Amino acid sequence: MTENQLRVEYQPHVCLKSGKITGFEALVRWHHPHRGIIGPSDFIPIAEDTGLILPLGDWVLKTACRQLKTWQSSYPSLVMSVNLSGRQLFQSDVAERVAQILQQTHLSPQALRLEITESVLMQNFAEAAQRLKQLSSMGVRLAIDDFGTGYSSLGRLRSFSADILKIDQIFIRDMYSAAEGKEIVQAVIALGHGLKMRVIAEGIEEEYQLESLRKMGCDEGQGLLFAASLKPETAAILLAKDCQW
Repeated sequence: MTENQLRVEYQPHVCLKSGKITGFEALVRWHHPHRGIIGPSDFIPIAEDTGLILPLGDWVLKTACRQLKTWQSSYPSLVMSVNLSGRQLFQSDVAERVAQILQQTHLSPQALRLEITESVLMQNFAEAAQRLKQLSSMGVRLAIDDFGTGYSSLGRLRSFSADILKIDQIFIRDMYSAAEGKEIVQAVIALGHGLKMRVIAEGIEEEYQLESLRKMGCDEGQGLLFAASLKPETAAILLAKDCQW
């Protein structure tokens, strides 16, 4: 796995009330010269096991922050979301590493959202809460990703210094196909808002999902209905079009 085969692509986050792009999530892709595009599910676990996730994660974060800083010259309110792996989160110097990258890229901490999966947070609750508190004190926004898959309790959820709750795409997909699917999504949105968190729905692919989430008061969404992950130049074109969904 070499850096010159890796690409950072960007999937838009959309405000469901206005229909406008609010920011992007940075997603790493491996463009293998012989095997084509290799999905992150195939190489991220290997990077985690070998420790390569630390330099890889720093590289993705720095690339994404640098890209956002470029876009902010024309779109100052944009924010960037970047995934933080378990190996990264539980490094004792994670806050210092993030602060250094923000300083190097001249990006405001408030423009960065770090996403950590609920299952990672449940691996070591006390240490995870401590690390999130350190990051939050810097001004960085924190999102609990894939919510609903890690079985965290309400008490523990309140202990994390998180600003954003991301509903896992499986719940969006099953809103009308599974028993009580719609009620579950509505309950998660109400829970997030009750904890003063913004709620983002992942995996929006159909118009009826978008309209239902709007009626439920969900704040933001991402998914193929808006766009897949995009190369930086394609994302810039999308921004220039000032799309509204």
